[in-house]
Amino acid sequence: MNKRIKQTAVLLTFLLLLLAACGQEPDSVAGSGTSLPGSALEGTTWTLTSLAKSKPLAGAEITAGFMDGELSGSTGCNIYFYTFRTDGLRLILEGGGVTEMACSQPQGVMEQEELFLDYLNQVDQFILSENGLQLITGDGDVLIFVPRS
Repeated sequence: MNKRIKQTAVLLTFLLLLLAACGQEPDSVAGSGTSLPGSALEGTTWTLTSLAKSKPLAGAEITAGFMDGELSGSTGCNIYFYTFRTDGLRLILEGGGVTEMACSQPQGVMEQEELFLDYLNQVDQFILSENGLQLITGDGDVLIFVPRS
């Protein structure tokens, strides 16, 4: 009987470890609840297709690249940069900056840049899917990106 109790204890221990492992996601998966410098966004590059329900200006491509814990890209005129980390579905941007060139073409590019950076500074969540990336502000405004080719 003593042997049977040991076998049962080993089996129960194995099952508990297996259940604990099944309930955890890898750190690279959005929604893991672990604050990470890179997460699922690390190494991805994107092109903006919707700026809070508006289409970006033609000839002023807005991009986003997540590399080595830094988010950087083009506003259509200037280059912006932040450090980033994720915590579950939260996107935390810190230490932002932007170059300060003036652009006159296409018409409205500076206003678009200002609007984009304003929304970007309010982003607090992200949704990553096969089809793209959504950055969501606290007010529910959405920036939609597709993979950059």
